[in-house]
Amino acid sequence: MIDKGYTREDSELKIENSYLDDENDGLIWYKNTLRPSFN
Repeated sequence: MIDKGYTREDSELKIENSYLDDENDGLIWYKNTLRPSFN
């Protein structure tokens, strides 16, 4: 799964960054979808 060009730290950073991106998408979805229905 891990490319030889990547070190372990690189792959961990990649995973962390994609997790943060998912969290951001969730926040954006929350703001766009749920927030308006509360107002």
